[in-house]
Amino acid sequence: GSAPFWAATTVFTVTFGFSVFEALKSNIGGIDPGQTDAAYSMGYSKYRMLRLILLPQAIPGFLSEMESTMIYHIRDTSLVGMITVLDIQQVANLIRAETIEPFFTLILTAVVYILLDWGGSSLVRSLRISKRLREKPEDKIRERIAKGKIG
Repeated sequence: GSAPFWAATTVFTVTFGFSVFEALKSNIGGIDPGQTDAAYSMGYSKYRMLRLILLPQAIPGFLSEMESTMIYHIRDTSLVGMITVLDIQQVANLIRAETIEPFFTLILTAVVYILLDWGGSSLVRSLRISKRLREKPEDKIRERIAKGKIG
């Protein structure tokens, strides 16, 4: 029925949500507390400080952690079989039993897992690259110099 599917979906959603929260929390917690003090002394609100100072510094480490977390979650789908939801390995076992082609189904299963890992890693990598492309620190520095805020 659909009960095992929803149980598996709930478990993976909650565990992935906690992974995201902990990764973000640990990366923000690793930023020098002097940054927050400086932001408060400059009159930044908590939201503005988070958006302009803390998140830009925390996101590169966060994305690295998310890449590995996402790959672990893809690999952990085999645990879902414990609550009777078909996962990739179980489907491969069923195909192997029907076709009596053990080598082909194992190779196919490995390829599917590799593609899932590669796809997830590529997605996170593209997020990292697009973030780097949007950042142009030298432009910001030139702009501040032109306005007389530096030098």
